[in-house]
Amino acid sequence: MSSLQCNRMTERDKTMRVESESVQTRDVTNAEPIRLSRGEDRTLRVLGDGDGMPVNVRRCFPWEQPTKFLSLCDKDGNEVALIEDLADLDSDSRDAMEEQLSIVGFTLAVSRIASIEKEIEIRNWSVEVDGIGRTFQTELDEWPRRLSDGTVLIRDVAGDLYTIRCPEELDERSRHQLASLLE
Repeated sequence: MSSLQCNRMTERDKTMRVESESVQTRDVTNAEPIRLSRGEDRTLRVLGDGDGMPVNVRRCFPWEQPTKFLSLCDKDGNEVALIEDLADLDSDSRDAMEEQLSIVGFTLAVSRIASIEKEIEIRNWSVEVDGIGRTFQTELDEWPRRLSDGTVLIRDVAGDLYTIRCPEELDERSRHQLASLLE
């Protein structure tokens, strides 16, 4: 990719692109803003022709800003729109998005790490969440991330998020196991 192409892409960062279900792309920079609603089946939809296109919402990095950089993806996981800031949406769309985010934004709070075992290409975690044992897997190259507030964030292979709010308050064994992955 030439530097000229990169510069053009940079200038277009604020441009939202929406793909229809037939994979045709239309530029909505100067068009009406994206409007969202929740369907009767409780799915989030980008409004347009008909009932609107069902989409899933994914938070983009940085996760410390939960109302910024929200990716809307079709049923195949293709991004159809990027919302830079939830505040830019009209009130009905913002309400629909906030309701959806409350569902997908669910994270599990880890209170103890029983074990982390490495296998081929994955790590098997055995943890305690709300006093109940739970297991999950992460890819070997998916490292826990320390967020700006000190919280540790872990994403498993299914895309579920686990948090450790105050890692220094974990028991000694849990702290030791986690420390080896945060260095």
